[in-house]
Amino acid sequence: MTYLLDVNMLIAAIWRDHQDQPTVEGWLRGKQMATCPISELGFLRISSGETFPFRAEPQICRNALSEFLRKHRCRFIPDDFSPQRIAAQSSREFTDLYLAELAEQHRMKLATLDTRLFHRAVEVVS
Repeated sequence: MTYLLDVNMLIAAIWRDHQDQPTVEGWLRGKQMATCPISELGFLRISSGETFPFRAEPQICRNALSEFLRKHRCRFIPDDFSPQRIAAQSSREFTDLYLAELAEQHRMKLATLDTRLFHRAVEVVS
């Protein structure tokens, strides 16, 4: 099974000071992983943002992401369908449900730390 990593998984996996880093690192061991434009962009945006506790300059964030992807041999999948078909009930659900549908479409599971996300393709890491 391949796991599409959502933004919070990438953040916890890459930034060593993140509270969930040990849990995520252990969970990732031996797993096949993938990213997509949304998860990579989300990691870069949040990691370089003014309010992020581990804030880093954009180039440092890009380097950290590249190193993680190389080290773990992550597959890259395209965002290849329209989000108009997502059955979100609130604005907060669109991206999460899109990622879950994207994972399912590519015969993957979406790996997340978000316990509030319910979809048949989601695997909550704890």
